[in-house]
Amino acid sequence: MENAEIRRKVLRVNSYFLMAFGGVSIITGDIWSIWFAPGPWEEMLRGEPSVGIGGLEAHGFAFLFGVMLWRASRTTPTRQWHVYAAVAHTFLAVCNILLWDIYTLVGAVALGYISTIAHVVFATAETVAATRLYDAEPRERQDA
Repeated sequence: MENAEIRRKVLRVNSYFLMAFGGVSIITGDIWSIWFAPGPWEEMLRGEPSVGIGGLEAHGFAFLFGVMLWRASRTTPTRQWHVYAAVAHTFLAVCNILLWDIYTLVGAVALGYISTIAHVVFATAETVAATRLYDAEPRERQDA
């Protein structure tokens, strides 16, 4: 398998993860708890639906980011897509770690571990794709 095909597959799998987790979290967690409580975030919201804006935005952006990565994976991706994905996953992992108490509050510690580990794995895979998988091929134009 060529490096370009591996890079495409890394972005594609990454996009599926973000669309699946972001989409499911929006529907089963955010929307359900904000407008149709009780839901998984009921304890966190404590009767104030506007508190849910952070989760709704985060999961919505994760889903949209997944759509963008999926679109980028339909052609041979440039290095910037992998750098962008690595930075985004690093940011999401750091947010999960810094705000870990939210997982305890809503009784989703296992989900916190799964999502944080997945973000670290994808950040690592995208970093490798952006650095190592370009070395063996001729220089590509780096337009986004």
